Amino acid sequence: MSRLKRALRIIRDSGTPLPPCASDLDLSDHSEAALRLDSEALRRLVYRAALEAYRKLARPVKSKEVRQELLNMLIYVDASPPSPATVAKLLRTLSSRDYYGCEPPLLKVDEGYIPREAHQEGLKLNTLDSFI
Repeated sequence: MSRLKRALRIIRDSGTPLPPCASDLDLSDHSEAALRLDSEALRRLVYRAALEAYRKLARPVKSKEVRQELLNMLIYVDASPPSPATVAKLLRTLSSRDYYGCEPPLLKVDEGYIPREAHQEGLKLNTLDSFI
């Protein structure tokens, strides 16, 4: 389809009128192929999405909530959205002690996932409250 669009764009730019069947096609210059992120960048974005979703909801977040936040973030990056299975796989990786060999960035609880960074912020607030 991209070859056809390219040919129709050349015809349109030359000043020749397009056939009526081509009037419904979108001949804009943007490419259909969205930016593909490598696995490391996508993993970092999934963590950021989990952190933002946790901060908004103030409770453990589920995979679909992280994916929704990730879709909101990908609007600014103009990248193709990952599948729900990919997001779930990355969340499992981010919460795997075996993968990191130490404390993972996400903590897996029964209700969903808690970002370690947000969990540590909560602990700091609790200790400050005890001194006040």
